[in-house]
This record gives sequence, C-alpha cells and structure tokens, in this order.
Amino acid sequence: MHASTVARFRQAYKDIARRLLIPGWNDPKVDTLQIVYEQLTDNNNCRWLLILDNADDTEVFFPSTEVKPKMQGELGGVARYLPHNSSGSIIITTRDTRVGRKLANGEKPITVLQMTVQEAKTMMLSRVSESCCESDLDRLLAHLEYLPLAITQAAGFITETRITLSAYLNLLNTDDASILDKEFNDWRRDSEASNSVIQTWKLSFDQIRRQHPRAADMLSLMAVLDRQGLQSFLLYENNEQEAEFVMALGILQAFLLITSEKGGKVFEMHRLVQLATQRWLYLQGSLSNWQERALSVLSEKFPLGTYENWPICEALSPHAQVILRCTFESKFCMLQYASLLNNFGWYNQTQGRYKAAYKKFSKALKEREKALGEEHPDVLTSVSSLVGVLQYQGKYEAAEEMNRRALHGYEKALGKEHPDTLTSVSNLALVLQYQGKYKAAEEMNWRALHGYEKALGKVHPGTLTSVSNLALVLQYQGKYEAAEEMNRRALHGREKALGKEHPDTLTSVYCLAYLLHRQREYNAASELYQRASSGFRKTLGLSHPTTIACEEHHSSMMQKIEQDL
Repeated sequence: MHASTVARFRQAYKDIARRLLIPGWNDPKVDTLQIVYEQLTDNNNCRWLLILDNADDTEVFFPSTEVKPKMQGELGGVARYLPHNSSGSIIITTRDTRVGRKLANGEKPITVLQMTVQEAKTMMLSRVSESCCESDLDRLLAHLEYLPLAITQAAGFITETRITLSAYLNLLNTDDASILDKEFNDWRRDSEASNSVIQTWKLSFDQIRRQHPRAADMLSLMAVLDRQGLQSFLLYENNEQEAEFVMALGILQAFLLITSEKGGKVFEMHRLVQLATQRWLYLQGSLSNWQERALSVLSEKFPLGTYENWPICEALSPHAQVILRCTFESKFCMLQYASLLNNFGWYNQTQGRYKAAYKKFSKALKEREKALGEEHPDVLTSVSSLVGVLQYQGKYEAAEEMNRRALHGYEKALGKEHPDTLTSVSNLALVLQYQGKYKAAEEMNWRALHGYEKALGKVHPGTLTSVSNLALVLQYQGKYEAAEEMNRRALHGREKALGKEHPDTLTSVYCLAYLLHRQREYNAASELYQRASSGFRKTLGLSHPTTIACEEHHSSMMQKIEQDL
C-alpha cells in the first residue's frame, strides 16, 4: 500500500469531519476514518456525494493477505471505510477494471469510450487558436489516437511554441522517443498508455530543458516528490527573483504538465506525467541527483511538530514519506535523512502516533550514530527524542535510562550549563516525576531552572517551561503556595513572551485553575477554567485531548460544588 495515498485518504476524511463538525475530528487518538464512515452511513444524516478519482491501486483498497499490517498503515484496506446507504452516492474513476468491479459492489461499471473523430477535432480546435489545415489536423489526431490526454498535451505544446500542426507532426515523426516508450510500457500497469502520449511529453520535456532551464529544474523536483499538494515554497530557490519563479511555473502550466489549486500556491501533477518525467530523468542519469535535491529541501523545510507547525507538517508529510523511501549513500545525505526523520518523528509524536514516532526516532539515531559516533550532540538529540516518545508510551524505566545517557553525553560534550544539557535535565525531571520520585524530580527541576535563568534569562520560553514543570512537581508534593507562585510566574511570563492565546500560555492558565481547584478556591478556578477552555477550543479544537481534559476538570469541580451545597 502506498503510504502517500493512505495519507491523502486520511486527510480527505479529516476535512470531511471538520466541515461536518463531527466530535473528535481533531483528536489524534480518534480514528477519523471510522467516525466519518459511521456519519455517512447513517441514513438520518444529510445527503452526500463522494468522488474517488484515479482509484487505480488495488492494494490501497484491497490489500493482499501477504501484506503485513504495518505496511498498510494499520488500515487493512481503505475499502472498508467507503460508506453505503440510500442518502449518498460514490463516483469512482479508475483505469483498473478489477478495482472498479470490486468497488462498484455489484453495479455495472460505466466504460468511457474512445473519443469520436469529431469530438477530437472539437477538443483540439478549442485549444489551438490559429486556423489549421484540415488534412494536417486529421493526420495529427490519428497519430494521437484521439486520446484526450495526448490532444491536451499536444495543444499545450503547439500554443506555447507557436508552431504549426504540420511542424508538430514532423517532430513526432522524427524525434527519437523509442527508448523512452519501450522503457515506460511496463511501469505501474500503464501499458495501456499510448506511445503518442509519451512522445508528446518527451517533446515538451526536451523543449523546456533547452529554452527554460529553471522550469525544467522545477519540474524535475516535483517529479520526485508526491504528485499532489506540491507547495510553492518547496520550489523556490535561494535569492530567486519572484518574476523568474512565476515565469517558470507559468511555463509548466502552459505546457499543461502541472495544474494549480488553492489560489495558485499549491500544484499537482498527473500520475502519468510524473512517471514519464521520472523515466526521462532516469534516462538522463539525473534521477538520484533530484532525489538528493528533494531530500535537502525537505530536511530544511520540515519543522518540528509544535502546535504552530502542525499545518505545514501535515502538508509536507506525503512528500517526506516519498523521499524517506529512497536510498541514499553519502554521509551528508544520510545526515539530512536523519534530520528529516527526527522532525517527522516529532510531528508523529505530537499527533499521538507514538509507534510511528518511535520508528523514525530510532532510525534517525541509528544513522547518526553510524555517521557521527555515539557522543556527538546530534546523536544525543536523537536519544532525547526517543526519551519523549518512550515517556508518552508509559515506558518510564527505558525513558530514564535513555535520558541519563543523553544527560551524561551533553555534560561531557557541551558542559553542565549548556541549554541542551539543561533541557536533558528538565526531561529527566519529568520522567522521575511520572515515576513518583518527586524529591529527585524537584531537585532536577531546580537545577534546570537556575541554569536556564543564567543561560537564557528569566523570561525566555525555555525558562518558563522549567518554571511550569517545577510548579507541577511542587503541587504533587502538596506545596501549594510555592506551586501557585511558580504557576503565576509562568503564566505572566508566557502572556508577555508568547501572547494570551498561545497553547503554552493556555496550559499555564489550565494548570493554575487546577491548582486553585485543589485548594477549593472554586470561583477563581472556574474563571480560569473557562478562559483556558475557550482558548483551547479556538487554538486546538473541540476534540483535542487537552481541551477535553480541561472541560472535564471544570465539570467535575462544578459537580463537587453542587454536591457540597
């Protein structure tokens, strides 16, 4: 099963859930596919139309029994999530009749017939503005076998280069595309793709490479990424002029090699165009070079999965999945590969996909150890990343062991007062706290706090995180006055440094509310609960676990007040 296809299917269902305001749509622990399936299967809900375009890969919908669940994204085939009831309909387009028959669920598939000569003429003339010789038009359409895709591509080339139909025919007849055609025939079940289609693309590729090198480079980069959701910021080169960038995109669109969506900031490429471009790059001996270029771009652009970076991480995830399936050999590339794995792993972790995060962190650690040795700071960063996901999985002993390794390494490589060392101290304090070792955790938190204050200052976000952690461990020990003082310090500092609506600020509001709740200061606690809940709803969504936990604590407190009365 192709992970990128599954990811797009998940995202589509997530978008449906968001638009329908289905409870739990943004909760990483909730199976979005299942809740959307149940919603659309319910005959009492609204009417709907679902369109599946290019449903060509049978393994995506009906995986073979030999495929292990982990290779299926733990879905077991997405066909099970296609709803069926009297309130909705599904339109499916596919070139694989086997998939079509299975998905049609007994219904007779509709076969799209070849265009008639007159339909093909109408299509070509609607796209070629200049008058043309009737005999040339007949010969060209016959050569293109009346295929809409070939006609569209040919019309784009003719319009952009301003050549005649006769000249284009000569190019088709004289250009040596036989190698490309022969090699392409067996790729990904595309044997039905006419050689004329491939020839029209090869003419376009060669033309663009000769006259517009920047556009050819852009096309090459797109070809080795996921073919959908191609973000414009991935295509920019350093110090590139806006006019040059827009012109290159315009050329690719003029040749009908890509199409734009979402206001011209996101692009996509037809699957056959992508495969033909990849083959073109392979025959030039440059496919691996462009995969390395794509790895470099993604390792730079894919950020850590913090709250504010979720949208960009989601947008880049399909591209990262494609590149992480490639093989790289140089030390430099493997370090970029490890960097991408690490940041992708952070995003998986924040989304609650701990198994996927652990797999990526472990692989990043292995590659960095191989390239840099066991004590390099980047290796220790991977060790620290593993600590977090082990902690979230409740594997506290393993997390403590890894954390002590990271801390020892940081102290040796960077010194005891370095911010990275202090972060490791803070992380170890959390692991100890989760194990109920409050005194040891408090000692570690004080060490981290004093170090952060000295290295970063009292109002730095890292310092304030340490203040918040210390407040929590003080609260667990019943030191409420000291905990409240720390909580208010963290809240005031975060409001000033991050703003009142930042998730970290709201977390301080929530923590302070819970502390006051425990001290039976119900009026003040209720006011803070309401503020935190309102903020979480806005920034994280109704179904985020933090939003739910905050509202449950507030509800529990109000019930307690009613019982006491």
